[in-house]
Amino acid sequence: MRRAALLAPGLLALAFLAAPAAPRAGAEADLLHITSRVSYDVKTGDQPVRVSWDVTVRNDDASTKNTGQGAVSFYDKLSLPLLRDARSISALSAEGAALRVTLDESPRGPAIPASVELDRRLFYQDTYSFSLTYDLPEVRQDSLLVTPAYVYLPAVAAGDEATVTVNTPADPAWSVNLEAGGCAQSGNSFTCSGSDSTYLAALVEVSRPDAIGSLPFSVQLKQASVSLTVAFFQGEDAAALHLQELATAALPAMEDVYGVAYDGPAAVTVAQGGRQVALGYEGLTECDAAACKITVSPIADDSTVLHELAHLWSGLYTKRWLSEGFAQLVAAETGARLPPGLVRGEPPVRQPSTVELQLDDWGEVTSAIGTSEAELAVQNAGYDRSQRFLEQLRDEVGLEALQRVNETIAASAQPADSRRFMDLLEEAAGGNLDGLFRLWVFPNSYGPALESRREARDRLQTLEDSVKDTGLSGDVLQSIREDVEAWRFGVALPALDRAEAGLATFDELVARLAKLRSDAEAAALTLPGDIDRALARWDFAGAGDMLARAEEAAQAYAAARRRVDEPRNIWERFGLLGSDPDGDLRAAAASFARGDYDTAIRQADAAAHAVGDAPDAALRRLLIVAGIFAVLAAAIGVAVWLLHRREREFAEQ
Repeated sequence: MRRAALLAPGLLALAFLAAPAAPRAGAEADLLHITSRVSYDVKTGDQPVRVSWDVTVRNDDASTKNTGQGAVSFYDKLSLPLLRDARSISALSAEGAALRVTLDESPRGPAIPASVELDRRLFYQDTYSFSLTYDLPEVRQDSLLVTPAYVYLPAVAAGDEATVTVNTPADPAWSVNLEAGGCAQSGNSFTCSGSDSTYLAALVEVSRPDAIGSLPFSVQLKQASVSLTVAFFQGEDAAALHLQELATAALPAMEDVYGVAYDGPAAVTVAQGGRQVALGYEGLTECDAAACKITVSPIADDSTVLHELAHLWSGLYTKRWLSEGFAQLVAAETGARLPPGLVRGEPPVRQPSTVELQLDDWGEVTSAIGTSEAELAVQNAGYDRSQRFLEQLRDEVGLEALQRVNETIAASAQPADSRRFMDLLEEAAGGNLDGLFRLWVFPNSYGPALESRREARDRLQTLEDSVKDTGLSGDVLQSIREDVEAWRFGVALPALDRAEAGLATFDELVARLAKLRSDAEAAALTLPGDIDRALARWDFAGAGDMLARAEEAAQAYAAARRRVDEPRNIWERFGLLGSDPDGDLRAAAASFARGDYDTAIRQADAAAHAVGDAPDAALRRLLIVAGIFAVLAAAIGVAVWLLHRREREFAEQ
């Protein structure tokens, strides 16, 4: 993945070009017409950069006319922008007279004003020409670096009409990058016009990619030793040693600030590189499974280096604003923890956003070289807003909450996007962050989703709180929680409706179950766990149905038990001959213990019916016996009659 800190040339206002010896109020804006030709000659090896100016100035200031009345005003000085640390400065008039040059080194930045004193007075409509040259030997300043193998400088010019020529080594071993600033480019030439102002004509970068040294070392972190190599341009040995010292001290501190042990590739290269390699940024970090490469511009300050080192933890996040915001926050926090004097230079001045940008809409890293002003404004807004938002989160919820979120992300091995980061941060901080994330992160189209999210999370939290220590299974709520965490609110909200509706009957069901358990114990019945299990899994409808049948079964059993245990007379015992109501009750108890409540009811009813029907059964049995005896008597009577009849018949014969 790529992580970058946007390059800002850091040029300040470079000074007003000309100052009259006797300035007058209300003078016209274009008092002098200045034409300049500027040449930047970048040499190879140890040779200095040579800068040459050829300037022609015409006095168009009407206030300097000779009217024949009183004193006459004139110009005798001209101010030009020179690059800082200029050496061997020489200025000559067109006639070859040496001119005095005075530098003002008070302004910050790579360019400073140089005042050139003319050798004659410049009256109205007079023209004056002069040349100025200077060298840049080895230089290391903000946005200005000259070394034997690397040159980076802003090509500045001035005047109403200016032409800048940049001459670079023809040797193909040298890499050359000329990036136009505020002037039109044609090859190695840049033309500027419009006002007697100062121009950034181009950014010039010349490097020798094969003139590289290396400095290997290792840094012991909490869980592993990381092998680092600093790759540096020839002549940058001191800078490489400083990078080694900075990385050795910073990486352990970054582990503490992130709150997460480093778990990335064990091999890291920190390489000085040109703007083409770093896509026009001061720094760029790229990692794969095996190694990370951090490219830093030789002109990058220590704050940028810390920012890029902090990107070694950017695998925690999938959104660019999270990676960049944390990198900047961690870099600043780390810098404050390092020994005094180790971090060189001042932190970069943050450019305020000039465009509206919701951080979730910030796209991936693209090359900043040749990018339009509009796109640069978007990039600047992303860096600015991500840093300010992370700083605000740190101030409101605390660095510890951010660290707990990072720890959770790392433990899950699932990088976080904006939505998951918001969820985890609310859980870690225990607050409502809807307003902040609406303001900084999510576009307006997220409004309905954020409202559904808040409703779902609040209702889920209420449910989770209400079921603590109830014995209810967390599986149902866990399923809902998974939908909420995945922002599937169309699924989660109906599930919450069902869970809340069922939970509303829970207390009543629990009370009924307690009474049933008491009644069952009194009746020496064993209550199975099926109703408890149904309640635990939030099957409140099923639990209610089983509870109703169990209650009916328990009541039927208790009633039958009472009937069976009542004293019985001989008549009733006669009626029960051949029946086993106690056996029916034992069967009913066994069915009840199995949860077969319908069978238990039938068996209990059978026992009760047997006892209740005993008198009728006795009568029926008596009638049956009487009937049998009557039939037997009749049969005997018939048999006797037949016998007597036959005896008479035999007698008559």
